[in-house]
Amino acid sequence: MNTFKKLALLLPMAILGLTACDSFQKEIDVDLPDYEGELVVECYLRPGKRMTLLLTKSLPYFGQVGLPQVRNAEVTIGSYHTYRSSITQFSYRSNAPFIPGEYFNYQSDAYVSYDPESYYLLTIKDKLTGQVITGRAEALVQPHISEIETRFRKSDTTAFLLTKFEDIEPNKRNYYRILVKRRLEGTKDKLVNDIKFEGNLKTGNQIAIGSSYDFKDGDQAIVTLYHISKPYYDFLRTMDGAQQGNQNPFAQPTNIKSTVEGGLGVFTFLTYDERKFRVKFEE
Repeated sequence: MNTFKKLALLLPMAILGLTACDSFQKEIDVDLPDYEGELVVECYLRPGKRMTLLLTKSLPYFGQVGLPQVRNAEVTIGSYHTYRSSITQFSYRSNAPFIPGEYFNYQSDAYVSYDPESYYLLTIKDKLTGQVITGRAEALVQPHISEIETRFRKSDTTAFLLTKFEDIEPNKRNYYRILVKRRLEGTKDKLVNDIKFEGNLKTGNQIAIGSSYDFKDGDQAIVTLYHISKPYYDFLRTMDGAQQGNQNPFAQPTNIKSTVEGGLGVFTFLTYDERKFRVKFEE
């Protein structure tokens, strides 16, 4: 059965001879096709952290609020290291603890070990529909922040942060992500910048990336540098495009490039370096 949604459109009409504008509302029926939900996975492998995964189903644009969770799925991750391999089984958790930025509903007993020569294979099968998701993630070399400079603008004493680091593998195309946050007392850290870029803009082998002018003397800053894969880089960039298009009715629609096959979402290995410091003005 087709789904009908009533959209209220405000059509401003100019009336000749009057200085004010009037408007009226008109209801029109828009015929929307039935939507078949797809499995959506979000899984980030972090060295030293337990393997966790969020599995939900996608909804139509005018669907219910909140994503429906998938409870009846077989979830495994195969870990393939230089001298050993193993298969990890996941269990559904209805009472998983809420951790900001790390929400999950499937969990294993295994922890992610760091081995730059290893890779991981994800397999998810929905027992009710038979839908299968697969994905591959390779362990990447950990990045290292060599220096963070604070540069003040004399006009209003605000500052930006300049993060410097060496490109990890100069002969390869490397991709990075920098999160810059400002710590606020008693509240959640404020995200100032989220920068994704390819490591080709450099002097010699050094890369320097600046934040926006959002810091003042005495602020506490947190800078996290991620070394990310090309599929995850494409996923993040298309996610940005989709969010911008959703806010602009004149923008071209963007297809999100998932890193998995058979469904939607992301499966990736994350290595990073993080620095915390206090911004200080020096004459």
